[in-house]
Amino acid sequence: MIGHQQPFETVDSKMEEKPSSKQLKRMLLIALRCVDPDIQHRPTMAQILLMLQPHDILLTD
Repeated sequence: MIGHQQPFETVDSKMEEKPSSKQLKRMLLIALRCVDPDIQHRPTMAQILLMLQPHDILLTD
């Protein structure tokens, strides 16, 4: 799937709303960091939560 450049095959087909390609890429990169063979390079849960936060923050009054 990933190795064949078909990342959308990793998304559950039952999901009503599909992620954008940008969102999917970010989720897959985070997932790959979580399974790094070197345990010292894996992120903590706190780091994962920060990585999952949206980067496009809208400022409202």
